[in-house]
Amino acid sequence: MTRRLSPMTNLRLFNILAAVALAACWTASASARYADRWYRMGDDPAQNASAGPVTTDTFDSAGSLGMNQLHDLTPSGSPLYVNIAGDRPIPAVTNNNWAIQFDGVDDYLLGPNLNNPSQSIAQTTGGENYAGIEDRGYQFWVKPQSLPATGSAVMVDDGEEHEFRVTSTGFWSPETRNSALTTTTAATLNVWTHISQVRPNGVAGGSLSWVNGIAVASQTGDYDLLGTTGLVVGANASPDGVGGTTIPPVAYFNGLIDELELFVLGGSYGAFAYTKDNGYFTDVFLPSQAAAYSYVDATGPRGGPDGHNDKVWVAGDINFDGQKTQADVDAFVAGWRSSNADAIVGAGPGIGDYLTLGQGDLDLDGDTDIDDFVVLRTAFAGVAVAMPTAAQLASLVPEPGTVGLALVAGLFGVAAQVRRKQG
Repeated sequence: MTRRLSPMTNLRLFNILAAVALAACWTASASARYADRWYRMGDDPAQNASAGPVTTDTFDSAGSLGMNQLHDLTPSGSPLYVNIAGDRPIPAVTNNNWAIQFDGVDDYLLGPNLNNPSQSIAQTTGGENYAGIEDRGYQFWVKPQSLPATGSAVMVDDGEEHEFRVTSTGFWSPETRNSALTTTTAATLNVWTHISQVRPNGVAGGSLSWVNGIAVASQTGDYDLLGTTGLVVGANASPDGVGGTTIPPVAYFNGLIDELELFVLGGSYGAFAYTKDNGYFTDVFLPSQAAAYSYVDATGPRGGPDGHNDKVWVAGDINFDGQKTQADVDAFVAGWRSSNADAIVGAGPGIGDYLTLGQGDLDLDGDTDIDDFVVLRTAFAGVAVAMPTAAQLASLVPEPGTVGLALVAGLFGVAAQVRRKQG
């Protein structure tokens, strides 16, 4: 027997779908993340790097001189500047000529943490207005040259709360607070890999991790907001008991690290959007798909070049050809009810990537469902395509059923009638 929804249930579902549609519109127009740190590992114009030991601080390139906004990293051991002009992570970025090599024995870089932006040095002495902001993230390029003999080697550790590791068994391992996960994604030696870990929207929004733009892990987003342990690159950070940082004699990383960016999310500083803020998606994947997305870096959230592609993904471009056509709608139908849940480790929220997006996961939560149909209809408003009907989508799989899908169609029908009456 088919259960009929009451008028009140229909109204609630209608309101939910309307809210989703409005949220989708807001997300598409939201600004990008705000870079609090940008460690170019030798490529800052003032660095004057040369091949050999890093004997002075490596510079932070995000901020203004004399404003306590530049938080440089101090070397320990003997990390090396290495010329990578012939092997850049992104060949199109021709001003990226240096990276820093760590020996896996005693090399690391140390600086003040970002951790909780509202408690960070940028807020307390740097003039940034991070009050009340706890969302943040980071991304970088890494080339591991060998695996640790046991345990794991830490590449980046921000405040002992946000970490990324590579295990002795050869898998990538993100950590939030003291909860480390081992992904099913293998690390490849001597190949550049892009890493990103983001806490985008409070505890419920999770701590989300991507490797080369592909979602690998999702954890809950809670962490120690008052952590005082520093930012360590190339090794593990631990508290020293008196408000500082100590480096355990294990977990040193062997390999190259480049272009480390730590960013702030929330308030006037922007909301995270994978399609704008994941460096692998914007800088590598999109340019490989269509000339319309070819790499150009003229400006970023701070107003100048920021090491990322200025070209923005066209909302609704599911097949990544730079335009909205019937082919995108067809790809949505083909991907209906697909999910990447089996590929993700951790107990956090759903997380999408360019693979799920290519199957119609327009809200990037890891599956293609009724929420994405709302976003699809919004993105293609006014575009001449044959949109699937509620009945057609419902016939592909029993859920979510024709009632919910019909309400989605009704939502846009009502909106069209209102526009006609207002016009």
